[in-house]
Amino acid sequence: MPNPKRRWSHARKGMRDANKALTPAATSVCPRCSASKRPHEICGNCGFYKGQQMLQSKPLS
Repeated sequence: MPNPKRRWSHARKGMRDANKALTPAATSVCPRCSASKRPHEICGNCGFYKGQQMLQSKPLS
């Protein structure tokens, strides 16, 4: 396998690493209960997705 002929400079490593920052997860608002949830997933609060109940809600007691 080929090996690099020279070291990469600190500036070049910094430019490469500048694009590795993490971005926060996207969130949307549930139209039924107004809780925040991830897009295209079942709401963890009410259990609805696209107007249909997918999960049974937990009893309060």
